[in-house]
Order: sequence, then structure tokens, then C-alpha cells
Amino acid sequence: MSATSRWSYTNTATVWKRGAENDYTGGWEYDPPFTIKCTWTAKSEQRTGNGGEQFVSTVDFFHEDARVDYGDMILKGDYSAVPTPPLEARSIKGHTDWDMSFFKDPMPDYRSTT
Repeated sequence: MSATSRWSYTNTATVWKRGAENDYTGGWEYDPPFTIKCTWTAKSEQRTGNGGEQFVSTVDFFHEDARVDYGDMILKGDYSAVPTPPLEARSIKGHTDWDMSFFKDPMPDYRSTT
């Protein structure tokens, strides 16, 4: 975690990485959940997702965990004991990063938008 933003990542979110598509159900399978340190802001803004689709955002999660990516499911709080994403979990539709090397930090910071 970068010294630049470490102080602000005081919340926890749970992430379920999207795995393979289930041929039987047509839905996605998810890897076991993990938690990340983050901060978040709730915003309703018109955005363009990583897949090119237009959507209205609900929550921006700011973090430094490189395991998180477009298509994963995320939920505020620690749900690491829940093996599959609950209904309240949201798909990450936009995912971007920022170069922090200006601050002598090799780790980028990320914004994951639902």
C-alpha cells in the first residue's frame, strides 16, 4: 500500500473474482472471496465501462489491490465467509489505475466502479 494514500484506506470491501462461465447456467462462477483495504464514495454519474457500455455508477472504490479487475463482484464490508457473491454485491464495470511513481511509490492506486 502506498504511503501517499495508505492513510485513507480505512474501510474493508470483499471481492469475488470472476472465473469461468458456467455452460449449464450461463452465469459466471467466482473464486473464493478476499478482502481489500479501501475507501469509497457513492456517486451517480454517467460512465463508460471497460467493455465500452454506458452505465450510471453507484460506488467508486479506491484501493491498491492489483488482484481486483473489471467483471469481479465487490461489496462494502467483510463477507469473506460467504463463498458466492450475495445479491447486494455489484459487478465492477469500470476499472482504472494511477501511476504513483511521482511520489516514489512503485504501486499504482486503483478506482473500481460499480
